[in-house]
Amino acid sequence: MKNILIGSNGGLTGVFLAKKFSEIGRYKLFGTDSAEFSIGKFFVNEQLIVPSSTDDRFTESILNVLNNKEIDYYFPTHSKEIRVISANAKVIENSTKTKFIVSPIETFDALDDKEKLYYSLTKAGIPTPRLIESDPDKYPLIMKKNIGSGGSGAQKITERILYDAYKKLNIGASFFEWIDGKEYTVDCVFDGDGKLLAHNCRERVKMMGGAAVISTNHNEIEILPWLMKMSVHWKFCGCVNFQFIWKNGTPYFTDINLRYPSGGLPLTVESGINVPEMLIKLLDGEKIEYGDYKVNDSVHTMYRYFDEKYD
Repeated sequence: MKNILIGSNGGLTGVFLAKKFSEIGRYKLFGTDSAEFSIGKFFVNEQLIVPSSTDDRFTESILNVLNNKEIDYYFPTHSKEIRVISANAKVIENSTKTKFIVSPIETFDALDDKEKLYYSLTKAGIPTPRLIESDPDKYPLIMKKNIGSGGSGAQKITERILYDAYKKLNIGASFFEWIDGKEYTVDCVFDGDGKLLAHNCRERVKMMGGAAVISTNHNEIEILPWLMKMSVHWKFCGCVNFQFIWKNGTPYFTDINLRYPSGGLPLTVESGINVPEMLIKLLDGEKIEYGDYKVNDSVHTMYRYFDEKYD
């Protein structure tokens, strides 16, 4: 029996992965979280408390868990956790027997900041909303935190007085042109060499707390050429999701998240792209080709609901 560690397992992604690995039935599951009260503990064999990924003690604590629990596979799930693991990938590889897959830190450095993302995409010829670098001449605009996941802290700016007020606050945010179109997310899986293996494009129909609670597949959109173009410029590994606004046949990319999709992962898996199975195969050195896993037509929409646990 192999041992799996799911990091930050109190979130939607951690719980989902634990449930899927439990269904397979040949793994002992461990979970880590910085919170004492974590829903993730109900879905693993053993729950461990570690410092937050922003704490200087985090990496050493994770190394101890990986070695003491003889972890075979490690799946970090929170964006900040994944970035720390990427930055310390060589240390982990040299100090443990554990296998994991995350994008290289160079990709984080280029794309994990809204301003850097804008300049990187523009240089690569990838459509993206224009960064407002001087006083705007038209409204609305969209304000986004430079560091943050997805739409966290995003604010629609409809007039000059709001623009001046938010800019004066100096809150570590940037302003971009507002593009009036429908927003989509495309969930992707890449191998350790940065090769795209599968993708699923979907609309986040209803959101709650930053995660999709209703999501619908839309794979009629021709997004593959743009994914291939980006994978030439940057190396992506494991799960990555891209957010874009579709307008007049052009995708304007707004976010690149070097992590599992926040909320929509179950739809992508149920639709035929079995992400947990794919990642285990990749970590075991099995070769996967593009098309081995693809979206089928049997599932179209995901509806999420709350459930309760007690102890």
